[in-house]
Amino acid sequence: MTSPPAPTPGAPAGSEVTIPIRRQVTPPSVHQTVRLMYAGAVLSVLAALVELHARDDIRASLERHNAHTGGRRLGAHDISDAAGFTVSFMVCAAILSAILWLALAWGIRHGSRRARLFGTVLAVLCVLKVYGTITQGGTPVLGVLVDLAQLAVAVAVTVLMWSRRSAAHFEPPARDLG
Repeated sequence: MTSPPAPTPGAPAGSEVTIPIRRQVTPPSVHQTVRLMYAGAVLSVLAALVELHARDDIRASLERHNAHTGGRRLGAHDISDAAGFTVSFMVCAAILSAILWLALAWGIRHGSRRARLFGTVLAVLCVLKVYGTITQGGTPVLGVLVDLAQLAVAVAVTVLMWSRRSAAHFEPPARDLG
């Protein structure tokens, strides 16, 4: 890869010099990070499938919660609508998560420092999601296992992205001046 031609000071007009840009060899830790991000995308799709089948569990959880609230209680139709909305929201979030995993994998593979930051943010969101899953209850066991697997992948990805072995991959390319 070379940079665009630049005029040489003191040289006649029309004479240009190109400066080649050297990219470091991608470290194995970055390749491993990208593969783990692909696994995170697959787990997100699996989470969407689990959410599709969790409507009855969500409805039962809403009914239990509704029975213990004071004041206005929801009717069966309202609970069914709330369960449907919750499932739809969770499926959309899981699909968006898969798309983010893939986009960030592409960015990491190409040395994007922004992708590394956004990947860290995605890992924090994964921690919050797992915390919510565990504390709220009503999630099927398979859903909890998928969330825990996603958390493990997110933590591994974050550690690999920020390791010293990967640091050089995210530095701007060095110009070869000679």
